[in-house]
Amino acid sequence: MKGFYVISQWVAKTAQHDVEWRFYGDITPCWRAEADDLASSLHDKVKFCGNVSPEIIFSEIDILVHASVEFETFGMVLVEAARAGIPSVASAMGAGGEIVVDGSTGYLFDPLGDPSAGLESLIRLIQDRGLRSEMGTKARKRYETTFTADIMARSYASFWNGVINKPENKTL
Repeated sequence: MKGFYVISQWVAKTAQHDVEWRFYGDITPCWRAEADDLASSLHDKVKFCGNVSPEIIFSEIDILVHASVEFETFGMVLVEAARAGIPSVASAMGAGGEIVVDGSTGYLFDPLGDPSAGLESLIRLIQDRGLRSEMGTKARKRYETTFTADIMARSYASFWNGVINKPENKTL
């Protein structure tokens, strides 16, 4: 539920659009009351789905919203969305900027400094099916050229070989 308070504000601000918000995973106890209020006040717009497989998640959504307000070393859910051909509106904190190409495969925003920029990007994607499709296609291509297991393993091996073989890292 990292970033839930950002998203809970966005839900109300997108209520006039043809959109359904789906929340996946467990609800953190500290957010339970707010989640229940959100679900009851906008019952036709909000669905808490619990823990389900990534395959189900990515078959049910058109846009991934990742509003983490904490630094993330690697946002696997963003890679999974790209693999599924789904654009993301993602926090720029941490790995979001390494995975999402702003304006190409999705949008990045600062959830602490300017969450309204993320909301504007989200509304743009909600309103423009062609843009969602174009960004989703680009996200899938980026996944295929950057984030497959084989490509990532070769990249890690290359990185560590470079570190190990640096002259200053060799002992006499």
